[in-house]
Amino acid sequence: MLNLKLVDIRVFLSIFDSGCSKTTASRLGLSPAKVSRSLAGLRQVYSDSLFIRKKSGFVPTAKASALEQDFRQAMSLLDKQYQKDLARHQPLEVKVALPPTLSVGLPQRLADAASQLPGQVTVSIQPLNLRICQQVLNGSLSMAVTHRECRKLKDCVSQNSDQLQVRRISEGQFLYIVAARDHPVWQRERILEHLAEYPFVITQVIGFNNEVDPFEVWCEQRGHELQVDRKVQSLASLIERLVNSQAISFVGTRCAARFIDSFEGFRAEKLTNDQYDSLHGYQPRPQYSLLTDIGADDRLIPIQDAVERFIREQVN
Repeated sequence: MLNLKLVDIRVFLSIFDSGCSKTTASRLGLSPAKVSRSLAGLRQVYSDSLFIRKKSGFVPTAKASALEQDFRQAMSLLDKQYQKDLARHQPLEVKVALPPTLSVGLPQRLADAASQLPGQVTVSIQPLNLRICQQVLNGSLSMAVTHRECRKLKDCVSQNSDQLQVRRISEGQFLYIVAARDHPVWQRERILEHLAEYPFVITQVIGFNNEVDPFEVWCEQRGHELQVDRKVQSLASLIERLVNSQAISFVGTRCAARFIDSFEGFRAEKLTNDQYDSLHGYQPRPQYSLLTDIGADDRLIPIQDAVERFIREQVN
């Protein structure tokens, strides 16, 4: 096989199928002399006539019949590789669904990763929604970061295990308290009992706290009445609400905490470990995972790896 040319294999298979050297020359756009030379070369390599000329045309020998399946498999692999190589140079838009707490920092990291890939690769960021599984299946979404494998997502992945996979990344290890810099919360010990006394803004993450937030559960279990001031779906909306109220909030990533802390008049401070453990005593910590299509374009792999590295940096 190592001494064969691709054209020799094509000539072999065409003669095998058509039984005619003239038809082969026409199909492959070769001269009759070129077809004859290819066939002669094959005969020399395999020390066999391979095809016997009869009135009905070329008839394969036993050796040719034994080679036919191997040659077809080789051509199939080559064709698949060719299609992959061709696709790698086609424009590709990578659509990534992210929670709001990862919406700063990660988009630039993904754009940097995309700039190193062959072809024109662009990245667009979309908010999480309840249909991410179906969207990855139909190709309208390339991948999605989740905080928790809810029953709906587990069922969808289980039913489509030949196409979808969930790559587990990391467990959230901390939370930051965020509020205006002159908020009275900073004058007190930052324990959950005290934090529950202030209006609370929930930054919703689909599949994690869009129905109920861990702090709501903690307060209910501990007998505290939490005043939910508002539920928002972006960091911009969170900042706007904190400006216009006496509310506080939590964010679970370093990038979100740094982003809020960078604004004049705001402060972010990590909740102590014992308080974080207490908060999640009634509801699991966030479990970051990446939902992907198993058969997606190979160029997505570096993007997926960049997502995973960034999340580990931000939640551990």
